[in-house]
Amino acid sequence: MYKILYNSYNPSFEYQRQNGVWFKRAISSQEMWRKLDAKGQGIMQKAFKDKNAIFFYSNSFLVGSAVAVSVLGYLAYTKLYKKQK
Repeated sequence: MYKILYNSYNPSFEYQRQNGVWFKRAISSQEMWRKLDAKGQGIMQKAFKDKNAIFFYSNSFLVGSAVAVSVLGYLAYTKLYKKQK
């Protein structure tokens, strides 16, 4: 659901921003994501400060969400349109 990001200052880790909080783990590991300390939170906030909230979600999640909203909107529209006839 969240995009994996990398920071050139620490190339041995990958990062994710989940609900406004930064997490890290070793690259290509299957271990759990660990929350960054306060200093790490500040560094990552500065590094990605110009990115909007949508940037931190994976492309497949964004496309899937758009398709789901479109389908639900179409179904609601057709149901209301048929009800009016």
